Amino acid sequence: MERGATYKLFVHSAGVNTGKGSFPTHVWLAYLEDLNEQTVWTNVSEPLEAVDGSAGHALHIAIRTAIDHLPDNCTALLFSPQEQITAIYRVSREKRRQDKYRGSNKKLRPSADLIMDNDNVMEARGIALVVRPPEEHHEYDMVNVTLRVEAQDRWQRACRAAESKFGV
Repeated sequence: MERGATYKLFVHSAGVNTGKGSFPTHVWLAYLEDLNEQTVWTNVSEPLEAVDGSAGHALHIAIRTAIDHLPDNCTALLFSPQEQITAIYRVSREKRRQDKYRGSNKKLRPSADLIMDNDNVMEARGIALVVRPPEEHHEYDMVNVTLRVEAQDRWQRACRAAESKFGV
C-alpha cells in the first residue's frame, strides 16, 4: 500500500486529577498540521468540553477526534509534552495488541478501550501514527509553549463556564 501525505498532530490536556472530594476531569487541545505548518484542523474554536477521566483518557479522545480529520493511507507524527501518551504510541500497534493493551506491570492500561478503538480505526484506514520528539523550532514551540498555554487557558475557561452554570 502506498503511503500518502504526512501530517503533524500536536495534543495536550489540562485539568485536575483525583483529589479529596473531586473526580479527574480534563479538557484537551489538538492541532493537526501539514508539513508546511498549515493548520488542517484544530479544536481551538470548538465548544469547550470537559472529559471525565485522566489526562491520558482525554488525550486518547483527542487522538481519536483528530483521526477523523485525516485522509486514509497517511502518516501522522504525534507530538505531546505528556509522556504517558507518547509512551503508549511509541510502541507498535502489533506490540500493543500482543500485550493485550497491558502495561509493563501486566495490568490492563487505563483507557485500553480507547487505545484499542484508535488502533482499529487507524488500521482500517491505513493511518500510521508515529511518535517523534520535536526537531524543528516550530515543533518545540508547539509542544513546549503553545499547547501548554492554550490547554491551560481552555481548562480555566471550562472551569469558569461550569461555575456560572451551577451558580458557584
